[in-house]
Order: sequence, then C-alpha cells, then structure tokens
Amino acid sequence: MQDKPYIFLPVETKVRELHSKTLLACYAAEAGFSVVLGQQAELLRRIKFLPAGIYVEKGVAPMKAPGVRLLKDLGHKVAAWCEEGLVIVDQETYARDRVSEEVFSMLDAFYAWGEVQAGAIALKMGDQTEKTVIAGNPRFDLLREPYRIIFEKDAQDIRSRHGEFLLVNTNFGLFNNFFGRDYFVENLMRRYGRIQGPEHEAFLKEWVAHVGRVFEAYKAFLPALSKAFPNLKIVLRPHPSENHEEWKEAARGLSNVEVIHQGNVIPWILASRVLVHNSCTTGVESYILGKPVVAYRPVLSPVYEYELPKAVSISAFSQEETIQVIQDCLDDKLKTAPEIAVGRKYARNIDGPYSCETIVESLKALAQERRPESYGALKAARARLSWIAKDGLYGAKVMVNNLIGRKGEYQEYEKQKTGVIKHKEVEDIIRAFAQSSGLFSSVHAKTLNGAKMCLKITKD
Repeated sequence: MQDKPYIFLPVETKVRELHSKTLLACYAAEAGFSVVLGQQAELLRRIKFLPAGIYVEKGVAPMKAPGVRLLKDLGHKVAAWCEEGLVIVDQETYARDRVSEEVFSMLDAFYAWGEVQAGAIALKMGDQTEKTVIAGNPRFDLLREPYRIIFEKDAQDIRSRHGEFLLVNTNFGLFNNFFGRDYFVENLMRRYGRIQGPEHEAFLKEWVAHVGRVFEAYKAFLPALSKAFPNLKIVLRPHPSENHEEWKEAARGLSNVEVIHQGNVIPWILASRVLVHNSCTTGVESYILGKPVVAYRPVLSPVYEYELPKAVSISAFSQEETIQVIQDCLDDKLKTAPEIAVGRKYARNIDGPYSCETIVESLKALAQERRPESYGALKAARARLSWIAKDGLYGAKVMVNNLIGRKGEYQEYEKQKTGVIKHKEVEDIIRAFAQSSGLFSSVHAKTLNGAKMCLKITKD
C-alpha cells in the first residue's frame, strides 16, 4: 500500500521556478507528501511509471490539453496555476488568450495569484469557479521573511564581483523571442487555434508591434545610460524567453554594460542600487523587496501597458527624465512608488498567509478525494503506451539531429531556460530554508532512480 501520496512539480524556467517550487515541496513534504520535483521534460517522461498522484501544471493554455488529458487518463489528479497570471493587460484579454476551457475543465483545482486573475478566470469559466483557490504564488513567499534572507549571501557575492550596479530587466519575449519575431502569433497562437478572427489577429500583431517599439527604444537607450553613469556597472538581464544575442550585440562597445542571465533574480535585485524595467514582474518583486523601481516608458499605450508594474514603479518617459529619476534614486531623493494597495488585488500573498500553506491545504484535500469513475486500468494502459510512443518519436528526432550535426533549436532553448537541476543544489536550498525558518529540518532530497534532473523530496 502506498504510504505517502505523490505530488509532481515540473520546472520549466529554472531561474524563475526552482527556489519557489522547492519551498512548496518542503511544505508538502512536511504535510506527509512524497514530492517529485524535476526538469519538466524529464519528469513527464518518467511520470507514466510512477504512482498516481497530483500533478501541478504551470499553465492552462490550449497547448497543455494533450498532456493534461494523458495525465488524467493515467489516473493522476491535475492542479494548476499560471506563471503568467500576475502581470496581465486586462481580464478579458487574459481569459481569451491564456485560459483554455478544455484544459480548465479537466483540472481538479486552480491556484490564482489574486482577485484580478480569479476574476479573469470567472469571466470564461463561471460555472467552474469553485475550482479556483486564491492562493498567491510561492514565488512571492520567497520575497518575505523568513525566506528572503537565504538570498543575502548570493547578493553579497554578486556585489563583490560586480560592485555597485544598475539592474535593467527586460520583458520583450513577444517580439524579441528566441525563436523569432513571429513566434508568438504564428506558433503559440495560430498553431493551437487560439486566434478568434481577423480582429483578434490584428490585436495580437499590434501587441507584438508595441513590444517591438519599446524593445527598440530600450536598445537605443543603452548608450545614453552607459554614458550617464560611467562609474556604475549596468547589468542587463534578459527574460528567459528572449533572444539574448540581440542584447549582447546592443551592449557591444559599452564598457560598463554587461548582459548576464544567471540564477534566481532575487539576489540580483537585492544587490542592485536601482531596477529599471518596462511591464515586468521583476518590478513588482523589487518593490516588495524595498528597492527603488523605475519604469522607463518610451512608448505609451492605454491597451498594451500593464497596470501592476506601473503602479509599483516611478515612471519616466524620456531618456533624459529616466536618467534623472535614476540619479534621484541613487541620491536617496526617491525611494518607491507612492501606492501599493493595487498590488494586493493582484497577489494575495504580498502579506498574510503564505501561498505554500494555502496550496498545500488544498492539495491535502485533493489527495483525500477518490479518483473519478471514468478512470480505469485499461485507459491508463493505453495512455501509458501512447506516451511511450510519443517519447520514442521525440528521442528518434533528437538522435537524427545529433547524427547529422544539427542540434535542435528547441534543445538550445530548453538549455537556456532550464539549465541543469542538480541534487546538491536542491539539497542546499532545502537546508537554507530550514536554517532561515526553523522548519523542514527532516526534509531531504534524493535523486529519483535512473533520473538526471528529477528528485524525490520527503520528510524522514
């Protein structure tokens, strides 16, 4: 008889997800779960041979449907949150472009960032809103005591290596995508049948064009920013989905500008003097961490600019004004934006209960529920065979590409986003959480049998 129920936590973007999902794994292990945390692709290859449990998906877009369907056929329950559900254009656009009725209808629970995202879900899935739990997100638990202190050593190491610096975080993946300018519209939207007519397509293309105009303005701003602060290093940190080579080319010849994409963003924010961004979640994270946040907004739009990052930032609209605002922040004349109340509508766990606590309580309830009558051993066997065939096809493609000396673009992208998840790294994170909180002293990780980047996290 299975002693502990299983939870499966996939990691797609390591620098954004590993610490927060490890924290959730610690809370779940304390509550009596066996947690399998791992690189998303490898976890999905292995899950068909593991006991049925609860898989926590990281989105509810249409592209998730085949995988969620297979998971359900294998006997797993599926919960989800949406990593992109915090910073949104508006509720209607988010519901239309990010929420699949098919995927949501298969879920057993959905964990919303806050009231705003929950309202967007209700617009599209009104008859299923009982599945929605307003929980916040574990990423924001990390910004609060006692967990934020675990990043201080890394922040000190960053300061010692780079000295005082401005941090410029970019969020232009809609335009400057790793796979090209058309990837969002053609691959993420059209390929999955998400474009709902000519008007919607025009909206999406103008959205990409707007992001492109801001992207070009930021590239043009780098020389002026470099010249204005010759004695400060400028660290430009691209979004994981972006083409980083574009930024390296833009920074070429600027001696105090360096493009760096390493590790979790939190220690970089803590080590920086000021954060500069445009419509980026890191602006919100910086505000919560008490850092001055400047939004350089060279191209205005009542449609395509996000409310939350603006609300927590000091806005500037020209190169000259932005440079002056940064200088005022460096001189301690400006500290923070004047208003944060709007933030609590977007993210429940800015204060109050930790997201991990809320989510684990929900997962405990799910674990007690019986599997639906539609589940059966024959259906599970068919799903397992289907998944094995799918994995075999992917493996054959990889082997052919390696034999002919052509490394797949997707493999390179996966390497940029996920990197390598190591046992020692996860164990060190767990020990840091234990030391800072006084919890999790008996929680440990071990590599899953035969796996490279999947770990089983349990309480002794």
